[in-house]
Amino acid sequence: MHPESPPGPPAPRRCFCEIPLARLLRWVRLREAGYGTVELLRRARDAAEREEIAVVALLDVADEVLVREMAATGRDAAHLLACREALRRRLAGAD
Repeated sequence: MHPESPPGPPAPRRCFCEIPLARLLRWVRLREAGYGTVELLRRARDAAEREEIAVVALLDVADEVLVREMAATGRDAAHLLACREALRRRLAGAD
């Protein structure tokens, strides 16, 4: 018997800049420890955590994928790309 698969990552409705760094950092650290997105989704307790995991998963995708997957935020491409870069810089300083 296989455990039920968690739903896939939701399309984020919040931009990187709308989620507290500490909440994103939790998932980033677990990814760095070797947990994949599916494993993290299994750990999520609610829709907000699933969204945070989805946002973290978009840190390393191509720009076009980021813009497409974050369309529900209502933010334009320039905003999304700038926020992702700002978050990457903040995370680099959080080590």
